[in-house]
Amino acid sequence: RSWVTMPVIWRDYNRPLTELPWWYDDYEPFASQLTSILPEWQPSGSFADLKVWLETNARFARRFAQSGLLPDGTISHHVGQRQDIAFWAYGHPWMTGTSFDAVALLADTRWKISNAPFDRAADFLLFAYPRILYKDGIDFQAVGRSHYAGGTRDFGSDVLAGGIENILDARSTDTVVSRELELTDLQTRMVDRTHEASGNTAFWVNDYMVHRSGGEVGEQPYYMSVKMQSARTRGAESIGRSNGIHNGSGVLLVKVDGDEYNDSRFRWDWHALPGVTEELRTDRTPRQSDSNLFNPDHFAGTASNGRYGFAAFRYSSDDPYASAAANKGYFFVKDYALALGNGVRRVRNTDGSDAESIITTVDQAAWDTALTYRLHGAVADVLILNGTTLDTSLEIAGPSWFHQDRIGYVILADVIVLANGELFADHIVNVLLRAGDAVIDSDPGDTDDGHVFHIAIDHGTAPDGTGAQGQYAYVVVPNVAAADMPGVMTNLLNNLETVNTGVVQGHRYADGTLDLVQLAFYSAGTASFADGLTVTADKPALVQLHRVRDGWNIAVQDPTHHADTAAIASSEVFEHILLPGANQIAVDVNLRLRPGVYIYDTQGTDVRFVAGQTADVTDRGDSASRVTVNLPDRQDSFGYVYREELYAGMPAVVNIP
Repeated sequence: RSWVTMPVIWRDYNRPLTELPWWYDDYEPFASQLTSILPEWQPSGSFADLKVWLETNARFARRFAQSGLLPDGTISHHVGQRQDIAFWAYGHPWMTGTSFDAVALLADTRWKISNAPFDRAADFLLFAYPRILYKDGIDFQAVGRSHYAGGTRDFGSDVLAGGIENILDARSTDTVVSRELELTDLQTRMVDRTHEASGNTAFWVNDYMVHRSGGEVGEQPYYMSVKMQSARTRGAESIGRSNGIHNGSGVLLVKVDGDEYNDSRFRWDWHALPGVTEELRTDRTPRQSDSNLFNPDHFAGTASNGRYGFAAFRYSSDDPYASAAANKGYFFVKDYALALGNGVRRVRNTDGSDAESIITTVDQAAWDTALTYRLHGAVADVLILNGTTLDTSLEIAGPSWFHQDRIGYVILADVIVLANGELFADHIVNVLLRAGDAVIDSDPGDTDDGHVFHIAIDHGTAPDGTGAQGQYAYVVVPNVAAADMPGVMTNLLNNLETVNTGVVQGHRYADGTLDLVQLAFYSAGTASFADGLTVTADKPALVQLHRVRDGWNIAVQDPTHHADTAAIASSEVFEHILLPGANQIAVDVNLRLRPGVYIYDTQGTDVRFVAGQTADVTDRGDSASRVTVNLPDRQDSFGYVYREELYAGMPAVVNIP
């Protein structure tokens, strides 16, 4: 914006800049290296310079903590000490707004802009937004500091459609946008509110995953996502009077109607974001940007084959306001989300006697219909009409279900496992139910934003990571009625087998039509299942095995992103440094897989094969196989155009007969 005004203000542009020698191609020491500070530009006149800035507007980040477009399809703007997601503020206007207003000023002049910026903007819009927009609303965990804006509810028909219009209006008469038909089709679907999509997407750079349904014939639509933090990434920054200290702290969103979190966010208790494990305090939450202190742990990963996927991370925070830590996994299986946690413990704010419970929020959403639930051993449902005040704690001694609006919740109380792998017997899980006036409004105002429903697992005031209080297991099921819930729970108990220890966390789901294994290895270890299947990883890893017709589809990811933790710790500034050696993960399974070398393509916006992207399968005898996956590392710099730091956490997916 400033550059556009300079020709008007100065009748040329800022002379102090042009008089400095730094920008020119004869300035040393850059000239002898055949480069300059900004290789694409040196001062040449206001309109010529403006053309250069517009031609190079799409900036591709090459390392963490850089603004720009990222290979997983996300965009960052305010980074500082961590990477962020800014699909609204400021990413969307960066790629569709002021820049194309300026492009329109130069249209059909001798400084007109080439096709390239139009194509880059189209590629950006068409990859991510169809995945994160649902029922006209955008995922509020992915919009940067706009997460508290009411406009997230009609982002598609308003902001995105308007941005596409802005791009197309900026064309010169001979401009050719290679994906124009796709852009206009997306715009139409947004305006008509007919857009649907299906599949699972790992936004691995930003520790973010989206899982959804509705894009295929016969599918019921829903939207689910999880946003995590790590030593590389942060949640959406909060500024002004907005809440958001726990943004990105493992926020699990599940939407069917699409309005579950629209207005309710302004009536929420922001101490209790869906999916988050933290203290249920009663004071006003600080802003995330007040301290800029985040998760120091490097373990956070996403593994996906495009249809199924899961995410896991070690939650903790350096922010003095945060109280808890835990290992947290989110597994998207068929048409539900399984959430597992262990090692839940209080790590801070232990002074005094006024400490509140550490809770894991299962959901906090608009209270649109009656709440129905049935506890383990009961023969009848309990029905609570919406709009009333509800504040109760229930003791659950076995699997129990809850239902509100079109979403069901199953608390898998009797599948909690101790750290040594043994079943924890005779335990009690405390479930907290709050609704109506019992939910504290974190930002009370004059408007009535409706009633809020809150369900959470209560770990007590001083969990130490052990026993039943230190773990949880629950399932969120979209597109179900209360009458469906007994059958849903029976299906889960018959077909779902979980493992939830400090070493490995995950499950196997097998119902005769789907056989899916998803395992987060927090360290080297082995997971074993009732039918004898064993899976071993030689280091921290996310491993997914999906049975396909002629073999197994296997996805493997490095949740540490090959971090050289010692080098990072000794660095004076925030940076993600890769280990110098090869990035390999070896997975042993007692399955007979066909030996050979299998290749995989990159995921994200640039799908291609890069030399070294292989999985080597060897026979270990006794019907066992080893799959050694070669992941991106520093040795592959050239193939990733020197963005290997951003590719190191990319999932590798191969089909093995």
